[in-house]
Amino acid sequence: MGYIESAPLFFMKTKTVADLVNTSWEQCDAAAPHLLEQEAACPNPPDDKSAAGNLSKECERALAEHLHQLPADVRQQAAAYVDVYIDDFIALIQGTRQERQKETRHIFHTVDRLFRQNDYDHTIRQEPNSIKNLRRGDAYWSTQKKVLG
Repeated sequence: MGYIESAPLFFMKTKTVADLVNTSWEQCDAAAPHLLEQEAACPNPPDDKSAAGNLSKECERALAEHLHQLPADVRQQAAAYVDVYIDDFIALIQGTRQERQKETRHIFHTVDRLFRQNDYDHTIRQEPNSIKNLRRGDAYWSTQKKVLG
């Protein structure tokens, strides 16, 4: 069965991943490191105009200080959301680099719950997450990102 015949089933699974992530943000603190998080940390190329606004270390530090000064109930209301268009996940989060890393882990582990993980000694199957797109910077968190679709 090719992609054309299976598109509704595939979209149903990816939409379920997005729904599961959105209903379980409180579990992201417990997410263990994921094998693909280093791939997701690849920044976009500097000439890529579709993503801009990567925070400098000074801005990250200022953001962390600002968020730390907020009352706990306000910090818990920070925006966190994932949506999907067929196989492209669109995620947003308000938070520090560590919080974004936790969210990335949470999303990857949720994908693994619904799509069979790769056996790393099995070379025929591909990883459910596109390694090529991760290395291209598609999963890199930035303050601006052009989303097509």
